Amino acid sequence: MLDQSCGFIHLTDLHFGKEDLTWFLPNLREGFYEDLKWSHGYSGPWDLILFTGDLAFSGKEEEFRELHTELLELFKFIKKLQGYEPALLSIPGNHDMQYQIKGITL
Repeated sequence: MLDQSCGFIHLTDLHFGKEDLTWFLPNLREGFYEDLKWSHGYSGPWDLILFTGDLAFSGKEEEFRELHTELLELFKFIKKLQGYEPALLSIPGNHDMQYQIKGITL
């Protein structure tokens, strides 16, 4: 029998970089962090952040650069809550990649 556990939080479908949502993230961040703080008190600590599907909106490099900055802030916040940073497991979605069909980038 194992005496170990692994706490995790599951995030999904951020669609970071979607133009008509640029106003959304700054306004959402404070409430999101408050929710994380409450959730951590209820279900933390977290050893893993499981981030599935559609981190970015269209898979552009610029979106991932900006997302990286946001994730660094998220990890900093979680480290303040529990004293260490969790691992990150990311599973990309269809919006995280760019496709080419007959020379046209989608």
